[in-house]
Amino acid sequence: MNRAGRTLVVALLLPVAGCASSRYRPMSTPLLRKVQESGIEHWEAGDRRAPVGIFVGGFGDLVKDVPESAEAVREAESTATWGFVLTMVGSTLAAFGAAEATLAGFDESMVDDRTGLFGTGLLLGGLGFLIGGALGMLDARARELDAVNLFNDTMWLRLQGERL
Repeated sequence: MNRAGRTLVVALLLPVAGCASSRYRPMSTPLLRKVQESGIEHWEAGDRRAPVGIFVGGFGDLVKDVPESAEAVREAESTATWGFVLTMVGSTLAAFGAAEATLAGFDESMVDDRTGLFGTGLLLGGLGFLIGGALGMLDARARELDAVNLFNDTMWLRLQGERL
């Protein structure tokens, strides 16, 4: 099979990878974790649950006992929202810029170089917004992990204190 064929097979099988479900059910502990049941992920801490959304966070109610973790969740959610907004603005600007630059190149009556330059500027500006939004969403994911780790470390120390 040539390279194009392998790429096609991987591209067609990639969506199937998201259809898997975990069979192992972990014990109930006060530590925060992400669990998957019937293909649906959710956050769990003890007997409390929160759904996993399309953005980061969503488990603020589960970590409200640890103020540092709750603050990290709020920061993650805010950063993810701004990252999403920047990504949408960037994709819109890039689409209009690409269309403007392309039309300026094909239309003989639009000989003015400023039209193509304007479209190219919109395209590049849109790409800048896209990159900024993607970096913001990556930062939000890191803040989400900070929130999980802060909560789990604090709960672990509390458990150790109870055992002493």
